[in-house]
Amino acid sequence: MVPTPIVLDNGIAGIVYGYYEGEDFYYLDCLDVDVSKKEELREMNVMELRQEIALKIKIFVANSN
Repeated sequence: MVPTPIVLDNGIAGIVYGYYEGEDFYYLDCLDVDVSKKEELREMNVMELRQEIALKIKIFVANSN
Protein backbone atom coordinates (compact mmCIF):
# COMPACT_ATOMS: atom_id res chain seq x y z
CA MET A 1 0.00 0.00 0.00
CA VAL A 2 1.19 3.49 -0.85
CA PRO A 3 0.11 6.18 1.64
CA THR A 4 -0.54 9.34 -0.35
CA PRO A 5 -0.83 12.57 1.63
CA ILE A 6 -3.22 15.13 0.15
CA VAL A 7 -4.56 18.49 1.24
CA LEU A 8 -8.08 19.43 0.22
CA ASP A 9 -8.89 22.91 -1.02
CA ASN A 10 -10.48 23.71 2.34
CA GLY A 11 -7.22 22.92 4.16
CA ILE A 12 -8.10 19.48 5.55
CA ALA A 13 -5.09 17.20 5.22
CA GLY A 14 -5.26 13.45 5.16
CA ILE A 15 -3.96 10.26 3.63
CA VAL A 16 -5.39 8.18 0.81
CA TYR A 17 -4.09 4.62 0.51
CA GLY A 18 -3.51 2.99 -2.84
CA TYR A 19 -1.27 0.65 -4.78
CA TYR A 20 0.36 0.36 -8.17
CA GLU A 21 -0.45 -2.46 -10.55
CA GLY A 22 1.96 -1.96 -13.40
CA GLU A 23 1.69 1.71 -14.30
CA ASP A 24 -1.89 2.01 -12.99
CA PHE A 25 -2.56 3.41 -9.51
CA TYR A 26 -5.62 2.15 -7.66
CA TYR A 27 -6.73 3.90 -4.49
CA LEU A 28 -9.31 3.55 -1.74
CA ASP A 29 -11.97 6.20 -2.14
CA CYS A 30 -11.57 7.28 1.47
CA LEU A 31 -9.58 10.05 3.12
CA ASP A 32 -8.03 9.17 6.49
CA VAL A 33 -7.95 12.38 8.56
CA ASP A 34 -7.19 13.41 12.13
CA VAL A 35 -10.02 12.76 14.58
CA SER A 36 -10.51 16.51 15.08
CA LYS A 37 -11.33 16.91 11.35
CA LYS A 38 -13.71 13.96 10.94
CA GLU A 39 -16.85 15.99 11.67
CA GLU A 40 -15.81 18.71 9.23
CA LEU A 41 -15.18 16.03 6.60
CA ARG A 42 -18.63 14.49 7.23
CA GLU A 43 -20.25 17.87 6.55
CA MET A 44 -18.74 18.04 3.07
CA ASN A 45 -20.70 17.11 -0.05
CA VAL A 46 -19.75 13.47 -0.73
CA MET A 47 -19.64 13.82 -4.52
CA GLU A 48 -17.49 16.95 -4.36
CA LEU A 49 -15.17 15.24 -1.89
CA ARG A 50 -14.78 12.21 -4.17
CA GLN A 51 -14.07 14.44 -7.17
CA GLU A 52 -11.47 16.42 -5.25
CA ILE A 53 -9.76 13.26 -4.00
CA ALA A 54 -9.67 11.89 -7.57
CA LEU A 55 -8.13 15.14 -8.85
CA LYS A 56 -5.48 15.19 -6.11
CA ILE A 57 -4.62 11.53 -6.80
CA LYS A 58 -4.29 12.23 -10.55
CA ILE A 59 -1.88 15.06 -9.73
CA PHE A 60 0.10 12.76 -7.41
CA VAL A 61 0.37 10.04 -10.06
CA ALA A 62 1.36 12.53 -12.78
CA ASN A 63 4.10 13.99 -10.57
CA SER A 64 5.44 10.59 -9.51
CA ASN A 65 6.03 9.35 -13.07
